Amino acid sequence: MQDSPPSAALVVGVDVGGTKTHLRALTGDAVVTDHVRASAGWRPHDAAAAARWLTRLVRETLPGGMRPAAVAVGAHACETPRQCAEIRDALQLSLGVPARVVGDAELLVPAAGLDKGVGLVAGTGSVAVGRLPGGDPVQVGGWGAVLGDEGGAAGLVREAARAVWAAHDRGEEPGALARG
Repeated sequence: MQDSPPSAALVVGVDVGGTKTHLRALTGDAVVTDHVRASAGWRPHDAAAAARWLTRLVRETLPGGMRPAAVAVGAHACETPRQCAEIRDALQLSLGVPARVVGDAELLVPAAGLDKGVGLVAGTGSVAVGRLPGGDPVQVGGWGAVLGDEGGAAGLVREAARAVWAAHDRGEEPGALARG
């Protein structure tokens, strides 16, 4: 990045989803940039690669070589506090500013304007996240299509197949689902 110091009031928030990423930069209440693009290339299980990806996004998106004073990221597939901390540490080194990285489901409660609560994603990527009274994170689900994801397409198909085979095993006539 350029040699200029970070802009004291410029903060950047990034929501990295499974298909799209939304970056918004603010100075006070003024929006400096509001950018949405595909999440292609996002590699959350490689902290260095994730930090490079985020750094490139910030550098390419902020106008006129501006530097943020701080960056907050809600990241798809950032599944554990350790993984988020590793990405955060690499991002802080890369950008030279304070950063916070959490799983994207943790953005639900503050996005609703609440200070506390449980964020629930039902569908592809099903997970419930929250914070214990002491502030420690807690998560249920979020294991993906192979081990869970009951509300997503893979989970729905898996449960439909189970229902069809269970009816078959009971000797029932095939229903519309089995015929389909």
